[in-house]
Amino acid sequence: MALGALATGWAIAPVQSAPPPQIDPVVQLQAHNACRSCDLRYRDLTGLDLEGADLRSANLYGANLRGVNLQKADLRGANLGAVDGQRADLRGANLHRANLRSANLQAAQLDKIDLTRSNLMFVDFRGASLAGANLRDSQLVNIRSEGAELCGATMPNGTLVRQTCIEPKPEPNKL
Repeated sequence: MALGALATGWAIAPVQSAPPPQIDPVVQLQAHNACRSCDLRYRDLTGLDLEGADLRSANLYGANLRGVNLQKADLRGANLGAVDGQRADLRGANLHRANLRSANLQAAQLDKIDLTRSNLMFVDFRGASLAGANLRDSQLVNIRSEGAELCGATMPNGTLVRQTCIEPKPEPNKL
């Protein structure tokens, strides 16, 4: 039949498949608790429960992370520059080699967070808890840290902060 169509001058167009539908990265993140290398710039993720989420190499630049639960999340190599993470819970999260330049992490829970080799320039840590955090080899320049808890934290040069932790702070969403 195709040969006959060509002989009569009819052209048969090749079958083209439609491009796959674009899934909103926030929908993907909520459905699978994972969105590696996805673009979440300037998105509002306020109050989401993303405990244990896989966000490796994700671009969260300028995102609203107020009150977000990112406990034990994998954010290695992620871009969190200029995020608003006030009262966010990142306890135990892995932010190895992440960019947090100009992030607002006021009153955030950052206990036992891995921030090794991360860009922490101009970060606002006021009132945050960084107890037991690993800041080794990170760029800790021009930060604001009034009222921050640093007991047991490893500083960029490898020194351990040897001070007793004060009483535990309430969880961010319970304030």
